[in-house]
Amino acid sequence: MKKLMILALVACLSASVANASLITAIDYRGADDDPGAYMKTNLQNADLAYHDRPTHELEEIPAYLLGAEWVQTANDDRDNDFYELDITLSEPATLYLWIDNRVGNDDDSDPPLIGLANPNVMLWVECLGWTDTGDDMGIDEGGDDIINQRYSIFTKDVDAGLTTLYAQNFSGKNMYGVGAVPEPATVALLGFGALSLIR
Repeated sequence: MKKLMILALVACLSASVANASLITAIDYRGADDDPGAYMKTNLQNADLAYHDRPTHELEEIPAYLLGAEWVQTANDDRDNDFYELDITLSEPATLYLWIDNRVGNDDDSDPPLIGLANPNVMLWVECLGWTDTGDDMGIDEGGDDIINQRYSIFTKDVDAGLTTLYAQNFSGKNMYGVGAVPEPATVALLGFGALSLIR
């Protein structure tokens, strides 16, 4: 009976964690419009990538990003010199940043040419510890089930609190987007706690 009660409690706590917002606030500077970005939940294929593009749909999203909380940016902010995006998180998380493969090199088949290899373009990505997952996702720019361009997906583990992203500042290519999922350790702690109580 005690074991059943403990397992029920853990299940309740797990549900509470799952239902709590991971992204609790966003703020932005240097955007063309207000609001410049929106908090979104449950990332899925065919979601609109940008709030200022009515047909640009995200496609071929990797499984680990499906269902994620995310920030819908504006495509018009892609070439704004002083753009900044603040994301406030309620707990430690893994962030995923998707960047148009053509940024820095105009080549959709290779990852974007950014960072120390091209220090005039998004140097902050490499300097702040983002790493390329090696995975891509697509964008259907016409809403006609045709993948027109691809993004490379970068990742970074961050603590709870504020994380800031900076300007893409590269015109003619799609603006970046960002999603967040809880760190696996946060979920695992509940399971370990349950095991210790049962023993």
